[in-house]
Amino acid sequence: MNIVVDIRNLNQKQKTGVGEYTVEFLNECVEQDKKNNYFLFYNSFKEDDVFQKNWKKENVKFVKTNWPNKLLNFLLFFKIIKLDKIISKKIKSKNKKIYYFFLPNLNFVNFSKDIKYILTIHDLSFEIMPEFFSWKRRLWHKFLKAEKVCKNAEKIICPSENTKQDLIEIFKINSKKIIINPLGLAKNFFENKNLLSKEELQKKYNLPDKFILFLGTVEPRKNIISLITAFEESGFYKRGYNLILAGAIGWKNKNIFEKIEKTRAVKYIGYIDDKDKWQLLREAEIFVYPSFYEGFGLPVLEAMNAKTAIITSNNSSLSEITGDSALLVNSNNIYEIKKAIENLINNKDIRQEKINKAYERSKGFSYKKHIENFLNIINN
Repeated sequence: MNIVVDIRNLNQKQKTGVGEYTVEFLNECVEQDKKNNYFLFYNSFKEDDVFQKNWKKENVKFVKTNWPNKLLNFLLFFKIIKLDKIISKKIKSKNKKIYYFFLPNLNFVNFSKDIKYILTIHDLSFEIMPEFFSWKRRLWHKFLKAEKVCKNAEKIICPSENTKQDLIEIFKINSKKIIINPLGLAKNFFENKNLLSKEELQKKYNLPDKFILFLGTVEPRKNIISLITAFEESGFYKRGYNLILAGAIGWKNKNIFEKIEKTRAVKYIGYIDDKDKWQLLREAEIFVYPSFYEGFGLPVLEAMNAKTAIITSNNSSLSEITGDSALLVNSNNIYEIKKAIENLINNKDIRQEKINKAYERSKGFSYKKHIENFLNIINN
């Protein structure tokens, strides 16, 4: 079968969760599936073939269009062109028929009626909490017509029961077309362990000896201001602790950076190289992720595997991922976040118990399982 995978989201300089998912999906998929043909579609106005250095397999080919992204989105939005027709013309094969189109995330599309597509929906935060998005992002989601794209999909993959229920309740999607397929840990998360010594890591990121860590996109939904306030009120800076914030810069974060500047012992160290992520998590005293909403919460799973004690929210999918292996808090309650920080740092027995449970639980999540489930969908 000819399967087209949309990799347009990989055009970003810094990989977010969706970009990481797309990369890991392809890494595992091309390893497991030697039977089907994969055409990886991307669009770039620049003459840049950076993607073609990856996934060199006989059954993997790249298909590229050269429009400016805004023009391509405009043509698809107004149904002037059909994506499958353009791609079929570029497929250099006798059999040009596209059996499935796979979208790792929502994007602008317009297909012929006979095209079946599978779509991954990570979360519906843009519907549930639009106030946490910039006006550009809200406009982008509005033009995408997400509900219609979901309803027209052959199957929808989602990473958690929470996202499935959101799809049913908000978009009224038939539950039979939704498949829960949890994410896993990236291969390089395991393969790049211990590349730097502790001293080298500290020097590279200007880290203190003792720190509490947040790792994620710097945006309002992650509830970073509440975390900073809880850390400040805990007084742990008096005991030599710092709060380290790491991750890509998102949107609507002016207030977050102002709060960082005004609060002692709080540092933002920027985007973390993939190869350093495991060790950074490992060196943290505790990991705190008090997000208001998550479709899955990949940084939490990474912290579970890195054997770091975790505080996270009791909302959305986060308790699904952690079970009882983390301290769960009300994300709207700064006092609860503060008390959880105090509890984990001051009580070594509780901290070790949570670490042991979390590490064992993390072994149940893998991209190998994720792709096995995906291949079951397309082959059956």
